[in-house]
This record gives sequence, structure tokens and C-alpha cells, in this order.
Amino acid sequence: MIKSLETEKWKDLYIQHMIKDFPENELYTCKQFLRYKDLRKVYCYEEDGEEKAYMVTAENDKIIFIHYFAVYKQYRKKGVGTRFLKEYIKMVNSKPILLEIEDPEMSKDKLEYEKRIKRKKFYERLGFIVDNRIKEYFFYEYYLLLTTNKEIPIENVRKEIIEMYRSMTPNYVMKNLSIKIKE
Repeated sequence: MIKSLETEKWKDLYIQHMIKDFPENELYTCKQFLRYKDLRKVYCYEEDGEEKAYMVTAENDKIIFIHYFAVYKQYRKKGVGTRFLKEYIKMVNSKPILLEIEDPEMSKDKLEYEKRIKRKKFYERLGFIVDNRIKEYFFYEYYLLLTTNKEIPIENVRKEIIEMYRSMTPNYVMKNLSIKIKE
């Protein structure tokens, strides 16, 4: 079952899980994360009365952008992430969902490459597709943009991503955002 996490519990989630689940270069500081409460939604996934996963999104009337998605360590590789995302996709009722993953082709070594390919295949099994209309997409590292709906005009995708990031991200980070569209 998916439930919205009350904002009073966001700091606990950040401290107990997010700082362990994401590398420092991908994670907002706790202060930044808490500052934009009105622009984010945080969901937890429960089974048998236990929280097992969480997701942080930015949402507007046009798209949903998943910033963070993680399964608690003790529940990984048990289908929890699949069940959570399937339920979430049904819940948002065909509203386009976007997310970014590290580009496997930009991996530093074979182990990192395999990990990134595994992540990409996980999302593809759930219906996400790589948006090949984007030539280059990065902050500090190259990313692939995945979406559940390729019918969104590419300029709208670009505009919405920039708008969402701009509303939640400090200017010194925004200057590193590059989204180049294929001609």
C-alpha cells in the first residue's frame, strides 16, 4: 500500500535512509530537501504493516518527475520495488512519469556498468523507455531520461524538467544542467 509521508517525518527518512541509499553527489542536503516541502511529495510503500520503500517526486499538472526511489536494504531483491512502482503507475492514472538514471555507457568500470544496466532493465520491465530524443543530459554526470509516455513533445519535456529543477535546486547546481535535444 502506498501512503504519503507526513512532512514531519521527512527529516527522519532523510537521516535514516536517503543518506545511505544515494551517493553524496546525487543527494540534496537535508536543508535543501526540507526547504521545498510544498513542491515535493514523499511516498512510502508498506506491506504487512511495515514500510519497505520510498519515493520522492516533483509533480505538476503535466508530469511527475521521480527524484529518488529506493527500497530499504533488507527488502531489496524481493520484488518490493516492482510492486511499489506498478501500484504507483496505476495510482497516477497514465500521467507521464519521468526519471533519470546514470548512463551505463559512461561507467568507470565493468562492475558499475553492470549495475547501471541492471537498473535500466528494471525500469524498462515496468514500461519506462529511454527518451532517445535527448542527445545530452547531465548535471555532473551523464544521464539517460526515461519516461512512461513518449507522446509528450520533447520541448515540453525539456521545459518541465528545467522548471521543476529550477524551483527546487540551488542556482550553483542549476548552472551544471544541460539538456540538449537531437536535431
